[in-house]
Amino acid sequence: VSVNSKGEIKANKSGEALIYAMDLFGHKATLKVIVELSEDEIYKIDENGVLIGYYGHDTIINIPDKVKEISSQAFKEDLKITKVIIGKNVKKIHDDAFSNCKNLSEVDMKHTQSLQLIGDNAFKKCENLEYITIPKSVEKLGSSAFQNCKKLKKVSIDSSSKLNKINENTFNGCVSMQEFEVPQNCTYIGNSAFANTTAMNKFVFSGNKITEIGERAFEKASNLKNLN
Repeated sequence: VSVNSKGEIKANKSGEALIYAMDLFGHKATLKVIVELSEDEIYKIDENGVLIGYYGHDTIINIPDKVKEISSQAFKEDLKITKVIIGKNVKKIHDDAFSNCKNLSEVDMKHTQSLQLIGDNAFKKCENLEYITIPKSVEKLGSSAFQNCKKLKKVSIDSSSKLNKINENTFNGCVSMQEFEVPQNCTYIGNSAFANTTAMNKFVFSGNKITEIGERAFEKASNLKNLN
């Protein structure tokens, strides 16, 4: 907050602040200011339903139902966020939307049945993320979407998922991941997709449609003995 020469208080975002004042006679006062913003003020959403900015300070982000897409870098490097609840009408999470949110530990996608895209680097380096369930409506996981999510232990994808590719570096560096089941419609595993998954000990193909596995796809997955 700021105070102008007229004593008017201006706030740039929600939260709490203390203002210390003293008059000409030396009398001191402390004023506590609490600023609360409406949903429309916290989330900047354009006329097409694209969330392009966030001005709050919450640790739990509940994406409004009016949002259809989350734009590139919308929450990038926001260190306050610990949990994100994806709204039921979100269809696309674009590149770097939540990358480097290092304290993000939970992403709840159970409310959305229309999500189609998780873009490149969307959750890259979310180092405290432990579990993720990807809706079966998702058709594309971008390159490096979950790269270097070091605590990511389990990724659940329905066997009947529409996902047909696991792109380059998608799970590279997920050193805590222990198992993975490829959905039955998947035909392609990209370069280094599961490289450096050093805890991986179980990898299952739920279908037989794989036609290509890229270079170094399982490089340094040192505990993985068999591909089933």
